[in-house]
Amino acid sequence: MKCHSKVALSTTLADDGTVFVGSFAFGADATEVYAARDTDNDGRADQVRTVLGGLTLPNGVAFRDGTLFVGEQNSIVRYDDILADLDSPPDPVVVAELPVEGFNHSWKYLDIGPDGMIYRITYTASARAGKGLLSAFDPGG
Repeated sequence: MKCHSKVALSTTLADDGTVFVGSFAFGADATEVYAARDTDNDGRADQVRTVLGGLTLPNGVAFRDGTLFVGEQNSIVRYDDILADLDSPPDPVVVAELPVEGFNHSWKYLDIGPDGMIYRITYTASARAGKGLLSAFDPGG
């Protein structure tokens, strides 16, 4: 999937069938998260729109219990009850600050474990050599 010339790097499925899409682009100009919806139930997204903007490499996304979690290069944030109004999403709540110096290859992939914790897999240049990083965070912050 390609959204507005950015590359869709990770996706997550919401309870209502909305697919949230994290973006990535070289040069650190990926700043958006998209929502794709299949409103006519033909198995294809017929609505794709930007729901979050101004973020820093928001490639990691995860969804649980009405909350969208976004892994940016420098933080993990959550958007509570995001499906209530995609045109006016809630303010982000910081789950974790992740210090980063400059642009690097620390792209964040998120998932939610059976224990309810947010798991972040950090892909770095060394991950290609089998040296990635797995971290766990309390979704409450």
